[in-house]
Amino acid sequence: MATEKKGYNVLDGRGPRAHISRKSMLAEVVKAVNGSEPVLNFYDSKGSFVQMQGYFFAPRPGGGTVSLDAVGLLCETWEEAEESVCYNLIRAAQRQLGVVVDDMNLGVAWGERREKERSAAIARAFRDGWDKTLGHLESVQKACDEMWVDAVREEPMPGVTTSIVGLAEWAEWCVWDGLAAKDDLEKSVG
Repeated sequence: MATEKKGYNVLDGRGPRAHISRKSMLAEVVKAVNGSEPVLNFYDSKGSFVQMQGYFFAPRPGGGTVSLDAVGLLCETWEEAEESVCYNLIRAAQRQLGVVVDDMNLGVAWGERREKERSAAIARAFRDGWDKTLGHLESVQKACDEMWVDAVREEPMPGVTTSIVGLAEWAEWCVWDGLAAKDDLEKSVG
């Protein structure tokens, strides 16, 4: 068969991969509109995620200059953040300057894939934060249990003891509900 080569089928997507950088595509767009060199900067960091912003200047078709600027998605690596901001700058040039980019990768499929990756990254960050929150709730539960034991051992004070028991039960239920929600999240994200 013509599509098979060296033990893999080209049509099923398991062949060698070539990465086409959005930064090189942006350079072509900037060149086409006679724009300035793009500037890409670190923008924000949330835990283990990074975000970049970028801009460049280009002559407006009717005269004058336009500043095209964009912020990329929150990403797990610098490379992904750079790709994201470059993609958004290309989209800005398409919207504001009418640039036509002949590349199928800039279509809907790439945007959908990036959104899915972004959602998965957010879910992972949420899960990591959830683990910390559950740890705090478990600490509250243990502290309440210890206070209850101390309160019963010494002079029982009905109102205080009841409040401590209620808080401990609430924390325990929150931990169980949180663990169930975390399991559901992990099943949905994979």
